[in-house]
Amino acid sequence: TAGAAPPITVPVTATDTLQTLRDKINSADSGVTATLVTDASGVRLSLRSTATGAENGFRASVADDDVQPTDASGLSRFAFDPENGQSQMLFKQAALNAEATVNGIDVVSASNELTGAIEGLTLRLRKTTTTPGQVPPGAVDVAVTTDREALTKAVQDFADAYNGLANFIRDQTKFDATSKVGGLLQGDSAVGSLQARLRNVLNTPSGASAKFPRLSDLGLELQRDGTLSVDSAKLNSALADLPELQKAFTNKDALVPDNNGFARRYALLASQVLAVDGSIMTRTEGLQKLIAKNADNQDRLEDRVTRFEARLIQQYTAMDANLSKLNALQSYVTQQLAALSKQSDS
Repeated sequence: TAGAAPPITVPVTATDTLQTLRDKINSADSGVTATLVTDASGVRLSLRSTATGAENGFRASVADDDVQPTDASGLSRFAFDPENGQSQMLFKQAALNAEATVNGIDVVSASNELTGAIEGLTLRLRKTTTTPGQVPPGAVDVAVTTDREALTKAVQDFADAYNGLANFIRDQTKFDATSKVGGLLQGDSAVGSLQARLRNVLNTPSGASAKFPRLSDLGLELQRDGTLSVDSAKLNSALADLPELQKAFTNKDALVPDNNGFARRYALLASQVLAVDGSIMTRTEGLQKLIAKNADNQDRLEDRVTRFEARLIQQYTAMDANLSKLNALQSYVTQQLAALSKQSDS
């Protein structure tokens, strides 16, 4: 970028072609894109800035072997400096800012998008509507209307996301009286705390909007099963006062948390719960420690069972050996008694 960034050096050898030169420029990450354009005269090298605006212009200087960086031979053919006119490359478009007049105020942008001219709006400039010195200047009227469909969908998406979490918590913490089986998270204090905090945001009035202090005023109503339903009539009524609706959802007050909008409240709650030291991470780490301890206890129990089994086998082996000896002794005694009986008969 001319006058703003340090120069980027692209080494060129005698064996380079337009294709290899293009690749070298593009891989140099210089803020300039090189492309090849083929016309009736052959292949041409085209250079353009990767960004728009007057501050993103560039120039190309060369160090030619003939020490003539501005002639039409060798590398000099790629020299480009729009400021002094010493350019062998064909100059097509200068680096310029977009200029417009919004409500009588002159505004300038590096791109064809005006993001700060009118708060909350992005204006995309498609074509020139006036020329310098033209009286009266050409004007374009911009009509801004409320996209009710998109806003209604956003509110419904919020309700659906809340209901998904509420249903998950309900299913994982309930007790099935038929099967006598409780959910995996039944009685979990962290889940119970999260459920209470979610409902607290719903039930606590917000100072963000005097007209819509509660979510129910916007058509979001809490049901008996813990889910949210959208009252279309209330929501449509709220959409008629978009500034107040926006404050009710997105207002930010770092000094008075109760004045934050409902969306910011839930965003803050989510960041707290999901933080490294948040309740979910803390509970997860606690469960992981319990799992590790349980695995260690299982290993110890298996070791005890193995040693007990070995002792039983050893005892069984000894008893079996003694039994064999007793059987042998019994057989010997039986033989001796039989022999004595024969001698008595004689």
